[in-house]
Amino acid sequence: MLKRDDIQVLKDLVSLMKPIENVITEISGQSYPTCNVIISLVYCMKCIIHDNRPSTEIRIVFKENLQSAIENRCKNFENNEIMSIATILDPRFKKLHFEKALAAGTTVSRIELLLKKKNINELNIDLTNENYDDIWNIHDYLIPKNNNNSNEDLTELRQYLRQAVIERKKDPFQYWKSVKHTFPLLYELAIKYISILGTSVPSERIFSQAGNIKTNEQSRLTGEHLNML
Repeated sequence: MLKRDDIQVLKDLVSLMKPIENVITEISGQSYPTCNVIISLVYCMKCIIHDNRPSTEIRIVFKENLQSAIENRCKNFENNEIMSIATILDPRFKKLHFEKALAAGTTVSRIELLLKKKNINELNIDLTNENYDDIWNIHDYLIPKNNNNSNEDLTELRQYLRQAVIERKKDPFQYWKSVKHTFPLLYELAIKYISILGTSVPSERIFSQAGNIKTNEQSRLTGEHLNML
């Protein structure tokens, strides 16, 4: 039989673990991409655990070990190229939850580079469709293209980052559709990155769910029916 003090300790430990449960639930969604929310979720989780005030020695030690484990597992998230780009291109988050200013700045530079590469590819396509009698016509063609494209890249990204973040419950895809003509260069890149899953693909989760069903003592599924899962 648990004593009153033991029950209180367990309640305290559950309160520390609750933010982790919430994060796992959020990133396990099957009907929406999750790569763009991981950095923000981890930041919020760490803040909640940090503000949780231990009242017992056991809880103090548990909290310290928990924070150490989270830091060890999540320390490189902001340096992950795909995850960080997806976060900044999500209008709900942008740079809001980056703990390291250098990581946020590096990600912005990566986005700028991707936009420039995209323009170079489009420029090469344009060049193949042109017929030049004078070799210097190539040079004359490239100058305005290069200047305009570079300015457009930086202008779009800077304007986007200057805008306030949208409400968390709003759909980032709907946002990008609404500004498609305002940020045409950034639009395609954003849709590509915020569509990425951050955890196991749904098919893998189905096998996990099937395993839970199989081990349920109340289940009456036969082997034949289980294979249908």
